[in-house]
Amino acid sequence: MPMKINRKISIIFIYILLSISFISQFPESSGIYIPYPISRSSIKTSDVSDAFITRFGHDLDEPYWSLIYDFLGEHVVQDFNPEGPYVSNRTIGDIDSKPLENASFFMAWNKFQNIHNFYFAMQNYSWIQPPYNFYGCAPYQYFMQHFRIPITNTHIFALNKFLGLLAYKENESSILPDIPDENDELFIGWPQFSEYHKWYINFLFQHLNIPDYYWIDDTKNGTAEPIEMTYDNTTNIYKFGMSYKNIFILWQNIEVKEGLNQSVDNATILNNCSAFSMISSINFTFTISITNTLFGKQVKTSTEYDIGELDELWVIGDDNSTSGNFGGTSFNISIPEEAIEKPIGHYNTSDVIKGRLNGTMSTPGFGLAVINTANIAVVKMRNFLK
Repeated sequence: MPMKINRKISIIFIYILLSISFISQFPESSGIYIPYPISRSSIKTSDVSDAFITRFGHDLDEPYWSLIYDFLGEHVVQDFNPEGPYVSNRTIGDIDSKPLENASFFMAWNKFQNIHNFYFAMQNYSWIQPPYNFYGCAPYQYFMQHFRIPITNTHIFALNKFLGLLAYKENESSILPDIPDENDELFIGWPQFSEYHKWYINFLFQHLNIPDYYWIDDTKNGTAEPIEMTYDNTTNIYKFGMSYKNIFILWQNIEVKEGLNQSVDNATILNNCSAFSMISSINFTFTISITNTLFGKQVKTSTEYDIGELDELWVIGDDNSTSGNFGGTSFNISIPEEAIEKPIGHYNTSDVIKGRLNGTMSTPGFGLAVINTANIAVVKMRNFLK
C-alpha cells in the first residue's frame, strides 16, 4: 500500500510542478493563455489519474508514450502510441472544443523502475479570425525528471526549462566576453506569433513600396516536427525531442515592457523592435540510456541543442554607411503621420550576416544565447504525509 500512495503522490507533484512552473513563466503581454488540463482546485489522486486518461488516453504507469495535445481545444492531435491500454477510455481528448484556436504541445513520457521523465514542448499556436488564419511556432520546452530513493523514501525532482532565445550586444563595460552579462544590452526573441509578424511586416513593406528584395520569404513557414518517444530494448536507450525549422523572430530590448504579441501595429514593431531574423533550425534531442554496472543500473540523460544559421537578418537603425561596412544594404521606412523615420539594414548571405554579428569596434555585434533554467526539489515523503 505505501508504494501505491507514493506513486500517486509523485504524480501529483509532477503535475503541480509542471503546471505552476509552465504557466507562471509567460508574461501577460505575450498573449499566451494555456488552460490547466486539470483544475487546481481538485488535486486528488483519483482526479489526476482520471484527467490524464480522459484527456490524453494515457497514464503515468505506462512505460512510455508521446503525443501532440491541443490545450485550447483540449484534444489529442496525434497519438504516437495508439495501442496504449487506456486509449479507449479517452473521452474529452477526442473532441476539439475550440476549432478556431490551437495551442499544440508535444508531450513525451517514460518511466524505468523509480525514475520518471516528462518532456513538454510547444509545437504551434494558431487562431482563425476570418478571413485570416494566423499561426506561430516557438521553441518553448520543459523537461522534468523524478527519482525516488527507496531506502530514505526521498523524492528528487529536476525541472529544466528552455524559455526562448536571447541576443546580447557587448560594450566596453561588459564583465565577461562572449557571454551575456548584466552590463550587456540584452534582447529577448519573440517567435510565438512568428508567421503573423512575418505577414504583418510584409504587408507594411508592400504598403510603403519597399522593394520586394527586402521582404521576408513567406514560403519558409515555421514548423515543428516531434521526435516521438522510442525505446531500443537492445541498447536500453530512449530517444525523443523536437525539430524546429524556419523560425522567424522579432528581437526586442528587454527594457521595453510592451510585448510583441498578436496586437502589434506599425509603431510597435518599428519603435519597440530592434531587429528581426530567420533562423534555419533549432533542434532538441534527448537521450536516456540505461546500463548495468557493478553497483546496479546506471541511468544517464544527455541533451543536445543544435541552433542553426541565420538565413536573413534585418537590423533597425542600420543605415547605408553601417550596413555597407559589412556588405549589406539598407532601406528607409517613412511614416510621417506616425512620426516614424528609420533606416533598416538588410543582410542575407552567410558571410555578410556573420560579419554583422561579429561587429566592429565602432559598431558592436550581437551574440546569441538560450534562456535556460533548472530547478531541483528534494522532498522527504514521510514528512510530507504527516
